[in-house]
Amino acid sequence: MIGIVFATEAEAAPFLASGDFRAVAAAPFQVLASARSPHCVAISGMGKVSAALATQWLIREHGCDRLVQAGICGALGDPRDFAAGEILRITFASEGRPGPGIPAEAVACAGDLWPDLRPATLVTVERPVFDDALRAELRQYGELVDME
Repeated sequence: MIGIVFATEAEAAPFLASGDFRAVAAAPFQVLASARSPHCVAISGMGKVSAALATQWLIREHGCDRLVQAGICGALGDPRDFAAGEILRITFASEGRPGPGIPAEAVACAGDLWPDLRPATLVTVERPVFDDALRAELRQYGELVDME
């Protein structure tokens, strides 16, 4: 089964509208599934820890053997480089500036999946990025930023 983790219901809504998804669990995460789909969806809540816990939950409790983190991200460079609503394939992800517990190298993602989608690199952070100086710093590590 393929597990898809969204941070919020608003992020999941367009995907959930495409099928007859029904709630199969409410705690510790809202989990939805469809009899007609090989997908199981979890709404994790915002942040890296919540996303990691929901991912583990889908693997352990719902038997997911492939996982997708889906949702909204922001552009670190010129926002015109990406179209609003564009679906992208993340090829590398990092946590930005290396430091204690933060590796210097970006992690390769399953870049062979969905080859027709435009590739991009992602930086994941703890808080929203509203500061131009931080955005410029993070740009050296990736093209996009998210919190999950």
